[in-house]
Amino acid sequence: SIAAGDYAIEARAGASVAIATLHIVVVGPTLVSFTLTDNTLSAFGALVAEMVVELDQPAPAGGVVVDVRHNGNDLVDVHVPAGSTVGTVSYHLHGQLATIGVYTLVAQLGTSIRTTTLHIGPF
Repeated sequence: SIAAGDYAIEARAGASVAIATLHIVVVGPTLVSFTLTDNTLSAFGALVAEMVVELDQPAPAGGVVVDVRHNGNDLVDVHVPAGSTVGTVSYHLHGQLATIGVYTLVAQLGTSIRTTTLHIGPF
């Protein structure tokens, strides 16, 4: 494998020489899915959402943090440990998310964004 950085490439043909620079960039993992283990919860039960995020490649050293929001407000961070492609977290719902309704949750890692829907029902 080649490390990130700039590399000079030289081509020669007779007395002619051309030099170009190749710039290698390491691209980190991308968020490929965001799900809830159960996306329908009872407003009268234990309101705990089990969130699961999945990456397209293992997280680098130190892991990565996926931000989860609702209506632009931070809810929770999902940590994906180094070497893993999956991270999970249990989030205890409160405030608006603890009332009957349908809510869109947004997970973001860098520029990759995924959404899922949470249903809180009267059952």
